[in-house]
Amino acid sequence: MPKKINAKWHARHPLRSNSSLIRRIAWHQAHAKACGCRPVPASIRAEIKRQAVAKTRRPTRRPRGSSNLPAGMVRLDYPRVRGYLVRVGYTRTRKGWRPINKAYFGDSRFGGPRKARTAADAWLKRLLKTRRAKKRKR
Repeated sequence: MPKKINAKWHARHPLRSNSSLIRRIAWHQAHAKACGCRPVPASIRAEIKRQAVAKTRRPTRRPRGSSNLPAGMVRLDYPRVRGYLVRVGYTRTRKGWRPINKAYFGDSRFGGPRKARTAADAWLKRLLKTRRAKKRKR
């Protein structure tokens, strides 16, 4: 048997006919707590359940900014360019911001992605420690 209607709550919280699904879900959840004069509709219950399942699933891709690379290092994976680009210490010029120190560590030159990453890490570590980039042989 339904509870008695909480008229004050209903007067303060009207649900418009063209409300979005998110607002309708929030309204029905608040209504169940405050008044509960009628049960939550089956369509709303099903949507709440569907959203709860979607929240528990793992994301299929990593969120942005969660890479294992240190700041200033990016991985380039293009058909003709594969390797790591490291840019550290920016300065302002007339045309915009430019990196003071930059280096590219290609997979083919260093013998694969792991060795290129190791070389990039070593270069970056030395640069941050001494504040001076080692001149590389060309």
